[in-house]
Amino acid sequence: QRLSGTSPEAKAAGKKLGAAYVVEGTTQRIGDQVRINARLVAVDEGRTLWADTFDAPIARVFTLQDRMGDAVTAALKLSPVLPPARPRSPCDGDDAQAYRAYLRGYYEINRPDATRLPIALAAFREAIDRDPTCARAWAGTAFAYRALVMTADRDPREMFPLAKAAVARTLAIDPDSAEAYTSKGFIEFWYDWDWPAAEASLRHAVALNPNLAEAHIALAHLLVNIGRANEALPHARQATALDPLSPLINSLAGSFMASAGQKAEAQKHIDKTLELEPDSWVAMRIRSSRWMARGQPARAVAELQRAAEISHGSSQILNVLGQAYVQAGDRPAAERLLAQMEQRRRDGYVPATSVAMVALALGDTGRALDLLEQGYRERDVRMSFLRRDWDSLRGEPRYEALLRKMHLPDPGASIADATPASGSATQHARGADRPRDVSQQ
Repeated sequence: QRLSGTSPEAKAAGKKLGAAYVVEGTTQRIGDQVRINARLVAVDEGRTLWADTFDAPIARVFTLQDRMGDAVTAALKLSPVLPPARPRSPCDGDDAQAYRAYLRGYYEINRPDATRLPIALAAFREAIDRDPTCARAWAGTAFAYRALVMTADRDPREMFPLAKAAVARTLAIDPDSAEAYTSKGFIEFWYDWDWPAAEASLRHAVALNPNLAEAHIALAHLLVNIGRANEALPHARQATALDPLSPLINSLAGSFMASAGQKAEAQKHIDKTLELEPDSWVAMRIRSSRWMARGQPARAVAELQRAAEISHGSSQILNVLGQAYVQAGDRPAAERLLAQMEQRRRDGYVPATSVAMVALALGDTGRALDLLEQGYRERDVRMSFLRRDWDSLRGEPRYEALLRKMHLPDPGASIADATPASGSATQHARGADRPRDVSQQ
């Protein structure tokens, strides 16, 4: 909306988005009637190619969208490429309230934190209550449950079985749901530690819907974590091209590009995220690592303290803050933070890996290894980052033993040769050293 209006602005918007054409216009509403004035602008010339006015009752707004889409296609003299027919339900347009509830949930999960994700779950629940066959809302529910673990320190042994149930419900409604296969792949990646199954699910999601940004960013995430960062780059770039305004996708893409050595490109995406969403604590966490790498820990501390407040004390921020305190020479602050995190862990669930990061920064390698072993038993989802985030432990026998238990492939190795980690939720046999999985209880 900020970029719409006159032709020069439409031209600038098209160039910024890498588009050949843009559709711009205005919307008016009087009572139950909606009018859209729309025009198609060629970006290279800034020239209007087509314009029209569309009127419809508010309850038929989706029919109006279809009419506009057909008109623009005709104006461009294109033959539309129609996807295979899929089940449609009221939340796909016939029930505007259900559709809007879904959109509210989707907006919130793109800005995940401890307060937004319950709002997302409530919005998806509203959509499902109005339309129990709303596959997209069920898929969004699965996303929110797993995101609560990553961003809000919820116990994976509680949340991931709920996410699995939501995926199963989605696939029962729509067996070709790319959103469901994306969540399925993330579950296999973060919780089951079944790398081949995760890659198969995520590649299937991309094949089902090549225009689903979440599927591309999920596949990029997996490839980076198993040591194939260069393979991740095309998917990270495609995700940002498909959804250029998503704070979460831009942040994650920036992180993955940095992992592949594309520092300038990574910085561009993180800066873009913070321009779009100044309070994106995920982007702030990533940018703080840049300050630390440049020897500016005081800057990192300031940014992370703000991010900790915005994220409501997410341990994913606190573990980097502890490292920044140590680099800045403020060991007492890092020790106090470690004590607070240990107390939170005694009082409830805090990922063992987050506490281990701070312990390791303070030089307590033994304590860090103890915590990593606890993380393995507790199905800590960030154990899937074990090869990526713990370079200083390489050569430590206990660390190397954990890598073997996780069956994380060597960088560049074929994932097809990997086997699920011991205790994977896809395996039913359980040894004494295998982690507890409440989804099997």
